Amino acid sequence: MTVRVALVAGLTLAGCGGGSGTDDPIIPQVPTPHATGPSETPDPIATPMSTPTPQSTAASVTLVAVGCGPTTTEIPAECPPGVVARSDDGGRTWTTSRIEGVRFSDIEFIDARRGWATANGDLLETTDGGVTWQSRLDRVPREIAEPVAQLPFFEAVSFADDDHGIVAGYTGPFGFILTAFILTTDDGGATWRVSYTQENSSINSACLTRGGFGVTDGRPTRVTNDWGATWRTVDDPLRGAAGARVGCSGERDLWMVTVYPFLAHSADGGLTWTDESASLPGEGNGLRARITFADETLGAITWSDRDIVLTRDGGRTWTRHAILDAPVPFDDAAIIDERNVVALTWGTAGVTEDGGESWNVFPMTPGEFTRFADVDVAR
Repeated sequence: MTVRVALVAGLTLAGCGGGSGTDDPIIPQVPTPHATGPSETPDPIATPMSTPTPQSTAASVTLVAVGCGPTTTEIPAECPPGVVARSDDGGRTWTTSRIEGVRFSDIEFIDARRGWATANGDLLETTDGGVTWQSRLDRVPREIAEPVAQLPFFEAVSFADDDHGIVAGYTGPFGFILTAFILTTDDGGATWRVSYTQENSSINSACLTRGGFGVTDGRPTRVTNDWGATWRTVDDPLRGAAGARVGCSGERDLWMVTVYPFLAHSADGGLTWTDESASLPGEGNGLRARITFADETLGAITWSDRDIVLTRDGGRTWTRHAILDAPVPFDDAAIIDERNVVALTWGTAGVTEDGGESWNVFPMTPGEFTRFADVDVAR
């Protein structure tokens, strides 16, 4: 669901790729499995970093994560090829593929096979559960896809149902004047139109509810009540705080979170906002914050530290859970169900099968620092 690949989430660097504008699939390089079979001698690098628990019931769904790498340094100045990682066993083992010239920022699945991903200079679609990806830049209006001397940064994608979706980002050379944009589709991505632009602005996070309400980050905050066809600005619910990420739950519930920490909630589609920061346990830590919901009740917040904050009651209460064996802070999470949650960091997955009470940590890209921008459940 809820971007999400630079030092600060949502910011990308120009010149890392572009779309082909054709329907020819972008074929990843030969997948690299990171698992050992039951009859093989375990590779000490590829085995879990803590004692594994029994096989998860989450094995019936596929997790798909996107990012960039590998790099040999923990804080890369640049992000090498795009990476797609897939897991069919609840995050225990992963198979990764590389896509040259693509730097992913967000991913959203409509069902078990159809999904969309955003990247610098490209908008991509998969129809086989993330195994292969096709550039859909040819479906993007020319004023966004082909600006003069400017690269479109597609930063966020969200679908409310099979037909209605939005893509948001900005155009402009990195470090110069930017123009925020929002694209809208009502035919499942077959066509896209520009529904909003604003100069001297950018968008790094956006979401759309199944009721047609939506919100983006940025200054000003923008909300919609008609599936993204039109947008209006509202008073800043974050009181000027930077680095916000948004999330959606239910039909009208919109959320914003920052690292300070600050949590804002709207129960009426963005008309009014309340400060829910007091419901958060502890403090945020890091440069990024992300919030994601699986439905109207199950949600997660990651703060670029080794803890994850979960809710099971639609955000009324939150509980903090430590993932102590994580090598570096976590960036995003995917909620499979009430008991099964997967949190991602640089080449590592933290997996719980008991609602966060205990965690196991598994390598996704052993021996490499691969920065994952976002993860979603294909189901």
